[in-house]
Amino acid sequence: IDNPLQDIPLAAVLRSPFFDFSNEELAKLRLEGSHAFFYDHVTDYAVNGADEDLREKCARFLKKLEDYRARSRYVSVHDLLDQILRESGYLNYVRALPAGEKRLANVEMLLQQAVGFERAIKAFFHSFVIWSSCKSTRWISARRM
Repeated sequence: IDNPLQDIPLAAVLRSPFFDFSNEELAKLRLEGSHAFFYDHVTDYAVNGADEDLREKCARFLKKLEDYRARSRYVSVHDLLDQILRESGYLNYVRALPAGEKRLANVEMLLQQAVGFERAIKAFFHSFVIWSSCKSTRWISARRM
C-alpha cells in the first residue's frame, strides 16, 4: 500500500494468502517485458498479458491496491488494517492455522500497536510502515544477541 515499487514486499503480498499468486505466476510476470520494477510488470500484464486468468488476477490485485491506497489517505492506520483483515478473511485463515489462536493474538497485537502509534503520532499509513519496520529490525537484532 505504502510503496508498490518495492519489489520484495510486493512479491510477498502477491504470494500471500491475500492474493495467492503462485511462484510460477510470479515468474511469468517477471519474465514478461523489461521493466525495472515488478509493479510495472504486474500493471503491464493486467492489460497486455497472454494468460487470461493471470491477467484478471493482476487486474483484481491492482484494483484492490488502488482501493487500499485511497482509503489510506483518510482512514486511520488501525481502521485500515482492521478493514483489510476483515474483508480479506485473513483472520479466519490465521485462526485455522496450527497455533491459530496465538497467531491471531499476534495480529491483534499489531492492531493495538497501530492504535498506540496513532495516539503518539498523528500520522498516516506511510509513517506507520516506517515506524513498524524500524521496530521489527530492532526486535530481530535483539533476538540475535
